[in-house]
Amino acid sequence: MTHSFRKKLSTLLATATLASVLASSVYAYDGKQVTDHTLTIAFATGWTSVDPVNNNAGIRDLSIVRSIYSSLTQTDHEGKVLPDIATEWKRSADNVWTFRLRDDVVFPNGEKLDAHNVVYNINRTLKEAEIPSNWITASISNITDVRADDDYTVSVTTEKSDLLLPQRLSGVLLVSQQFAKDHDLKKEALGTGPYDLVRFNPDSEVVLKAKASYHLGAAPYQNVRFLLASDSAAKVNGLKAGEIDAANIINPNDFSQLEASGVVVGAIPSARVMLLAVNVAQKPLDDKRVRQAISLAINRAAITKAVFRGLVEPARDQNISEVYDAYNDDLGFSEYNPEKAKQLLAEAGFPDGFTVEYLTVQNSTIANEQTAELIAAQLGEIGIKVNLSVVPRSVGAERGARRETAAGLTYSGFIDTAVVAAETLRYIGSTHGTVFTDVAEGYDQAVADARAANSEEEKVAAIKRATQLARDNQQAIYLWPLAQTFAHSKSINWPIRSDDYLLPYTITPAE
Repeated sequence: MTHSFRKKLSTLLATATLASVLASSVYAYDGKQVTDHTLTIAFATGWTSVDPVNNNAGIRDLSIVRSIYSSLTQTDHEGKVLPDIATEWKRSADNVWTFRLRDDVVFPNGEKLDAHNVVYNINRTLKEAEIPSNWITASISNITDVRADDDYTVSVTTEKSDLLLPQRLSGVLLVSQQFAKDHDLKKEALGTGPYDLVRFNPDSEVVLKAKASYHLGAAPYQNVRFLLASDSAAKVNGLKAGEIDAANIINPNDFSQLEASGVVVGAIPSARVMLLAVNVAQKPLDDKRVRQAISLAINRAAITKAVFRGLVEPARDQNISEVYDAYNDDLGFSEYNPEKAKQLLAEAGFPDGFTVEYLTVQNSTIANEQTAELIAAQLGEIGIKVNLSVVPRSVGAERGARRETAAGLTYSGFIDTAVVAAETLRYIGSTHGTVFTDVAEGYDQAVADARAANSEEEKVAAIKRATQLARDNQQAIYLWPLAQTFAHSKSINWPIRSDDYLLPYTITPAE
């Protein structure tokens, strides 16, 4: 079975009032709220925190957090920027954006969500992140000043021009300043989003309840339960029995039995491109010829066909997928040529190969352990012995944080919270702290130029320059877009997002 890529994500770069698109909010729901059924959503791995700034489980934590908190803007499943707390925004100068806010949003403790609260939260995101390189903080790191022009108008100044600031700010989630003073935001939450936090048990479940009154309309389901289901068999059985309404990371081998039970299954290519991140502190990975040999030895077409059943295709040589608006379709696909790989190893002084550690995180993506075994076997055919390390997420995060402990090859994939190409490209450059590759001369500058571009043409040109440089230098071993597989009950409608978020307020009852 083959699937075409979805239409590329569009970016709405608004310079005028956006209130007219409020009806297109991702929150909008006109039906009757379901009160007699708890919407149960299964995740393969647990959670670390409900703090919008300090969390370490990526999309898993942020899917919860985005359900509790509001933001200035939001993005729908196609990447379109829509209002939330901000009703309109415009560029008042090349490097200044001005946002006009709603005046009717109040936290459950009575605190108004006004311009002063927004200033507090943007500054908190920039200054209080325990991991400065986290997705949201990194994305808005070019902000140099934020101020309240009046109670419901905010101006944000960036170091250089930033066409995508409204899109980036969708990742800044707004906490109550009063609540934050004497509560642990990693375990407790008070927001103005569609849901309130009822229970947070990071190793088992998270329970939410819809607000009685919400500024963008009632959430479709009053009660939501996020369930940890790390065992794939238990997840499949739960879906078949109707105990689980929706889940992702479904093995394609389970599609047939789920469909036979009346469960809806499918897949879309994620915005996340899977790759092998290379730690060049470990010789001989610092030699470009060795990195090229590794790439040439991997038969991506065979793996995507065997493991992913054609749900995704091999990626072009870049770490952004086709859903990005600046995707470089001038680049070719990685060649499979094991004989050429052997020649390059011999030229590099390793005719008999070498040994390298390959690390992947348990249950992190679909079939990642099976993929690791296939890649290890293919590298073995050119003389490279692979030591596989399949580790829990906490171990992977700890080891991957430092060059000294990172594996030689790490199966990974990167995505920006707002699906901004320049931010995703930073993950394989030297301005991001957790990838230890050999960065091509001029690459970081090209990414910086993309971030500061004053026109779409400038941005696209800079992205193409950066991706070409990374490809020529084999900064990573590009593999395939993440196969974002899903399954859900026929009783719900679930618009799958290519940014990997699993958001309960977008799920509606089927008619």
